[in-house]
Parts: sequence; structure tokens; C-alpha cells
Amino acid sequence: MKNILMISPYRQKDGWGHSGQDYIKSLMAAGAKVAARPIYMAPGNDFVQTEDLPEEVLEAENTSLDKYDVVIENVLPHLFVKRGIPTWLMCKLESDGIDQTSWFQHMALADGLLMTGDHDVRELNKAGLKGVYGVGEPIDSSKFEDVYPRFKGIPKNTFNFYFIGEFIERKNLDALIVAFHSEFHHTEPVNLVLKVHRGGIPTSHLVSIVRQHVGELKQKMRVYRDPHLYKTEFIVSEYISDRQMNMLHDTCDCFVMPSRGEAPCRPAVDALGFGNTPIVTDGTGMSDVVTNNNGYVVPSRREPILTKDTYVSSIYTSRETWQEIDVLELKKAMRAAYSESEESKAKKRADGRDVVVENYGHKRIGQRILEAMQYEYPS
Repeated sequence: MKNILMISPYRQKDGWGHSGQDYIKSLMAAGAKVAARPIYMAPGNDFVQTEDLPEEVLEAENTSLDKYDVVIENVLPHLFVKRGIPTWLMCKLESDGIDQTSWFQHMALADGLLMTGDHDVRELNKAGLKGVYGVGEPIDSSKFEDVYPRFKGIPKNTFNFYFIGEFIERKNLDALIVAFHSEFHHTEPVNLVLKVHRGGIPTSHLVSIVRQHVGELKQKMRVYRDPHLYKTEFIVSEYISDRQMNMLHDTCDCFVMPSRGEAPCRPAVDALGFGNTPIVTDGTGMSDVVTNNNGYVVPSRREPILTKDTYVSSIYTSRETWQEIDVLELKKAMRAAYSESEESKAKKRADGRDVVVENYGHKRIGQRILEAMQYEYPS
């Protein structure tokens, strides 16, 4: 049994926050005694209120132990602090070549590294770091068994491709827009749903920013002389509850992740669990999770990073690389997902759900974390 102090952004209303909550639940499900303390890595003050915290997370936050065997810091590497007891860093990477950045030196200070995916483990081992373990992204698989109402506003009787993520260059939303509108004719019963967010931008303003960006992209595409012939994307920018997010997954048909860099992507893993045959970029953390048995892995090529769109000045330089998806192959994958037979869809759906339930449930992820630390620090 280990007494663990978990420092995590579990009070943030974003992917970091959801992931942090699930890691705490995972450790507790595996039998660890956990005291949780929040750290805030996102701008603004829109955080989860105490009354809205899951029961297990609130219990961990109210726990104070006399002695800790280990500290897990679920933080960005440059915020890591080495302490007087074994201190592990839990994080994820979204670019390769991290040894060319200052993050690498911060990561080297940790007594062990708990990464969300095997892709990161391979890259860090290649760079010379030891004590690196891939523990996975924890998911509450019980939500896949519930029945949800339709997400309000999404058209019925259409095949709905969808995207969930930040409106930033790394997510490569342009590739999805171009692939969708150049592959599907405006008369076909297909639709594109975009659930987007961006730190520091009010949700009402973000919709107009995204629509302007997409409109300018369509002008460059020149598929139709009349711009009104393009299908109109269904855009969701406001914060939605976990239940509403589950409704979105349950309403849509095929999740598309065209990201240039990505550790295991929570919405894509959720999509697997909901049976929504994800399309993902090869060479990222998701290509360890999604295969052609449960989704579509689109070829990509490695490119130097070129962006001004970053929240941390020490990473995302052209010394690092990420993956540029092949848009022509993305079009083929989207067409294949749309045209796939019901029998083939059912097989993919069953395989995907099995992958998530067997490998990413709370208890299994908690066991992997404890196994990693037990191996390094036998009690």
C-alpha cells in the first residue's frame, strides 16, 4: 500500500482537469491512499467549484496523511519540483525531439516518469531518459452503458463527423475542413460538428473567430462559386457538462483527430468507447490506441514545427517535429467511414469498446501506476 500525494490540475474545466480527476480516481480504485492538492496551469478563474467535484476527488482533497511514500506531480515539466521523497512526474508530450528543449532537463530531475502513452515512452527512451513508463489515459467506462438524448441542434438523418479540441494550430483543424468540403458534395447527407475552445477567448467571440477562419479557408478552396453552397459547420464553443459531452459523442458517428502532435487524445479514446470509429493521424500517441480494426489511421510525414501558437515559450520550436497528416488520405478515410457497411461498423465498434474497457478503466490505470512505482521503489 502506498500513501501518495497527488499534485494535479483537477479543478480546471478542461482536458487537464478531467484527466487529473480520473487519475486520482484510478489510484484510489487500485487501493492507494491518496491526498490530492490542486495546481492551476490555465489562465482565467473558471474552475470547478467544490460542490461539483466528484466524490472521490473531494475525499482525496480533504485527506491529510502523516507520511507520504511518493509524490506524483501531474504538471507541465517546467513546473516540476523535486522533493525530499521519491517524486514522479506525470505528463504527456505533443511533439517529438523534446531533448532539444529545456523540458528535457526538467524531466531528467524526476525519480520516474509516468507518461500517458507508449509513443512518449519510445521517444524519451530514444533520447536517453530512464525510468519511463506508459500508464495510459484513464476513462470512466461506465458512461458507455448509459442511454443519452440527442445533442440539441445537430441535424438528424445525417452522418455526423465531429471534432473536439482546442482551436490551435497543433490540432490542425484546417486539414479537416479542407478534407470534408473537398470530399463530400453539398447534397450528400453528411455534417461536420466542431466542439472547440480556446483559453482566454470568450465563447461567444470564439464562434465568430472560427466562422471567419473557416470562411476564409473556403474562399481559398474555391470549390463552389456560390459560398452558400458549402455546408455550414455546427459549432459548439461554450463549456458543456460531462453529460452533454457524452450526448455529443452518442449523437455523432465518426470522430476525426487530424492533430499534428498528440498524446492519447481523451475525446478520441471516448469516441472508441462510444463505438464511433475514430480517424487519427499516424505517428502520434493515438496510433498506439486506434488501429484499422477499430478505426482509421491516416499516414503522415514528420515535419519541423513552425508555429507562433504556443502557451509555453520553451517548446514548439523548429528543433522539434510533429506529424503533418496526408489530407488526400484523410479524405479517403472519411469516405470509407461514411460508406462502411453496417457489419464492418459493428466489428469496429465492438473492438474499440473492448480496447477502452479492458485497457483504460480506472482500476487498470491505477494498477499500472502502482506497478511502475513498486518496480522502482519496492516497499
